Amino acid sequence: MASRDLADLYDQVEVATLGDPTRSITRALSRCRSDTEQIIVVPYALELRSGEQESLEKAVDIGQKRYPNYEILLSPHIGYDPALVDLLGDRILATRNESSQDRDVPIITVIRQGQKPRGFSMKDLGSLPGNLEDIGTVVPGRQGEAVSVARLLDAAGSTATGQKATFRSGEFFSANVSIEVARDKGWLVFSLDKKPLPARYGGPVRLLMPGNDDPGSNVNSIDQIIIE
Repeated sequence: MASRDLADLYDQVEVATLGDPTRSITRALSRCRSDTEQIIVVPYALELRSGEQESLEKAVDIGQKRYPNYEILLSPHIGYDPALVDLLGDRILATRNESSQDRDVPIITVIRQGQKPRGFSMKDLGSLPGNLEDIGTVVPGRQGEAVSVARLLDAAGSTATGQKATFRSGEFFSANVSIEVARDKGWLVFSLDKKPLPARYGGPVRLLMPGNDDPGSNVNSIDQIIIE
């Protein structure tokens, strides 16, 4: 999933493993396009033992010698951030909510300045007009039932223009776009096989904006839309 999301930001993403980094990274390098100039190897790990770090450095050095036309760089590993505990808490809660049979519990809330927040349950989202039964028809490779951001904002009574829409995921991540872009391109995926969208797929609600170059256009676990 991480590699697929990174592909929205970078020209090409290949996956290697820490088990045999020299062989795995060399194999990944062989798949890179011929016009590639720079390659960054990112250790997708919270912590690396000294031996693993040394193996990665060796693998990158060998790769550089085999592919001298590339500039191959090794980034720091992902590392540990205290906010991760809170993020995990949000994800655990989202996963627990998958098992809920109560389709009337709000899973996303629209907040407008000076107005009472409006919550929408899975049942509410499913009853909005113009829903897509298969988001894959507009975003190939994705699955699930979706409602357009425009339909949701209309249902919440938000018709203003020239404002900003903030899509918030828990307490620690948010993406901002103009209200016009959100209405024109935004889709909210909320169901898969008539069940709540699993947390592993970005549930309970995932934002997708096909055709928008902003890296914040695809956000997992949306629970609030703030209009200001």
